[in-house]
Amino acid sequence: MDSFIDALLSEKTNKIPDEYDWFAPLLGDWDCDYYDEPSDGYKRHVKGEWLFRRILEGAGIQDIFIFPSGGSQGFCR
Repeated sequence: MDSFIDALLSEKTNKIPDEYDWFAPLLGDWDCDYYDEPSDGYKRHVKGEWLFRRILEGAGIQDIFIFPSGGSQGFCR
């Protein structure tokens, strides 16, 4: 085993038949926006990323939220 990531991530699966691979369309990197009104009429908007990858020899899909996005300047108003 070369590294933890190599052991965890999988490019494809033969463990899930195509007709049951419901989450496959989510695989990849997605830009997303978070909107909130925490208090006093103050509104905030945060740009983020949502990443989906196959894991464990393709038996599962892992998702990760990144807020604020690595390319973002943080909070937008």
